[in-house]
Amino acid sequence: MDVLERDAGDSAVLEELVDAEPSAKQRDRYREALFAIQAEQTEEIVRMLRRSRGFVQRWDYAYREGGIQMLLPGKSKGRPVLLPCEKQAEFLARIDAGPTQADGVCAFTCHDARRILEEELGPSTPTMARGVSCTGWGTRRCVHSHATRTNTPRPSRGSSRAPPFVQSMKGACPDKTVQVWFQDEARFGQQGTTTRKRARKGSRPWAIKHAKYKWLYLYDAVCPETGNSAAMISPWVNMDATNMHLKWISDSVGPEDHSVLVLDRAGWHVSKELAVPPNITLRYLPPYSPELNPRGEQVGLHAEPLPVQPGSGRPRPLGRRGHRRL
Repeated sequence: MDVLERDAGDSAVLEELVDAEPSAKQRDRYREALFAIQAEQTEEIVRMLRRSRGFVQRWDYAYREGGIQMLLPGKSKGRPVLLPCEKQAEFLARIDAGPTQADGVCAFTCHDARRILEEELGPSTPTMARGVSCTGWGTRRCVHSHATRTNTPRPSRGSSRAPPFVQSMKGACPDKTVQVWFQDEARFGQQGTTTRKRARKGSRPWAIKHAKYKWLYLYDAVCPETGNSAAMISPWVNMDATNMHLKWISDSVGPEDHSVLVLDRAGWHVSKELAVPPNITLRYLPPYSPELNPRGEQVGLHAEPLPVQPGSGRPRPLGRRGHRRL
């Protein structure tokens, strides 16, 4: 490889840089240029540096084009911004002004920001996600809240082997079809925490939150195999409401079938005064294992977004057929 010194004295300067550089990767850049000036072959430089051929050629071309300055470490410029500067200022002004009556919300979310980019600014689809972040805006949490997620492996849907407690129940009720139901309760209402909203990075945004203490409870049970469910809405959660829910589950199961109802160990579930119908057998979960109840996870996911938009009317995701109100 025949490379001439771009400036007089580059060989001496490169030797000094090699001796003073603590970074091995940066030191190999200087060594590559020095070996190239000394007329070493490409294969020999690759062997001495233990680097790839592309590495040697890339920094050889860099020295030829700009000299030692092209070998110096520099801050990465990062990915180019796709949203034009004039549209960035327009977007920031639109977000800083806050929601309007036409937006129909009291606080902007990520979906609102993307809608503004699409409808009002009109960038292409690949620009949307990066267009929000490049303007100095990000997702900030107003009030701390946490949700549980589980990494517990789920059983294969293709497996036809029933759990041991279901097999034992089939032996006890040979003339009936045994169904497995999952039951849980969830609270819906205005007492909760604000979640995330769009704000400038490094800021601490505020959000509107209702101070009311009014809620209701959803009792829900479902059989994944048949798709049957029994749900009711109650202003309280106690043993009386649980007894009524068990009666409705019994009516949904029918006298010709038998249900194994999987539920947690809440106080109103384990009470001695609980009236369990004859076609239902209760199966309690182990302590401190709510992730084993798939119904509880589904109800929690529906309950999480409710307090986000308190000014846009009371959310009512419970209006499906089959839900009853006490």
